[in-house]
Order: sequence, then C-alpha cells, then structure tokens
Amino acid sequence: MKPKFRLEDYPGNYVMHCKTEEEAKTFCSFLAANGKKWRDGKSYEERTRWGVCRERTYYNFNKDTYGDILYRRYNSNEEVLEFDNFYWGEEKTMKKNDLKVGYVVQDKRGRFGMVMPYMNEKGEYSVGIAYKGSDWANLRFFEDDMTLPNFPDYNIERVFGLVYGSVFGSLTMSPDGRELLWERKEPQKMTVAEVCEALGCDVEIVKEH
Repeated sequence: MKPKFRLEDYPGNYVMHCKTEEEAKTFCSFLAANGKKWRDGKSYEERTRWGVCRERTYYNFNKDTYGDILYRRYNSNEEVLEFDNFYWGEEKTMKKNDLKVGYVVQDKRGRFGMVMPYMNEKGEYSVGIAYKGSDWANLRFFEDDMTLPNFPDYNIERVFGLVYGSVFGSLTMSPDGRELLWERKEPQKMTVAEVCEALGCDVEIVKEH
C-alpha cells in the first residue's frame, strides 16, 4: 500500500514532481487544504502553474515555489518525490468492529497474530487474536480504536486482509501475500528548532484563545 503523504514527514529540501496536470491539481488542492499559499500569497487552487513546465513541473512545497525538473542540477541538494508514489485518497480508518476472522494483525511489539473465533468451556463464543504458542487476546477487552490501555504492548498497529485462493496461506499468521488495510499513524514529534527549519522562518509558540 502506498503511504499517505504528510507535509510534516518531509521538512527541508524536498520537491514534489507532478507529471500530469491532474496530479498538479490534486497536489495543489492538498497544499491549499493544509493552509499553504504561493510565496506571493496567491492560492494554490487558483493557479497550479503546471502549464509553464508541464510534465517537468516540480513543487518545492516548503518554500512555496515551483520549477523545471530538468534544471534541478542547480539545486542538487533537493530530493525529488514522485506524486504517484503516494496515496492521495481519504485517510483510511478502522475500528475494532471492522476486524474480520482471518485477518492478520501486528501489535506494538511487532508480533503477528490472527483474528480467530473461540468458544470456552461454557459454550460462550468470542473473537480474539491468536498468537504463536498459547498467547490469546480477547477483542472484548480492546477499545474501539484497537488499543488495550492496561497492556499497550497488545495495541494493534497494523491490519492485513484475507488471503484468497490459498488454503494454506489463509491459515498462516504471516502478512506475506496480504494487503495492508490499515496502519496506525502516530503524530510526529518535533522541537521548535525543527519546526523553524521546516517552515523556513522563526516561530513563536502562543496559547490558543
């Protein structure tokens, strides 16, 4: 699965290459939605400027400028990102009730387990996560966001889908051959100095009113 593009993941000298006008429109709309404007204060959605360099267009989203990819030799310190290497759809969400029997999950420790049904000696049916060995985590005790507050090592960090056309593959706890359906995204921690470097200017932290 392609990663979701986030501005905070790419501070500093990065540029985005958009080979088509459609890519440019999508990227400029993304920048506008994140409060960005061209250096001259104009809206990104108002003008993409893709028509100037066309398929060679790149956007320096940290400096709010654009340029021709062929002339990057004068700015070789910039790393080029390709638009189609990222996912631009809506952010996927997943809750505990979205888990299906047969899904493979990865917990905070990196262990893989499979969502499986279970019936106890009283004949009571439940669904949980079976790990290698005898370890078992009952989903009944998880929060809707798939965390287990008292035992955070069991927090579900990634969810992989079903395997079709392979009986053996569908019974293994390996993520191999399975689509990554969801991944937990933790907020990036940055110092004030790192924020200043990313924005290209000094900032002052103020309280919200």
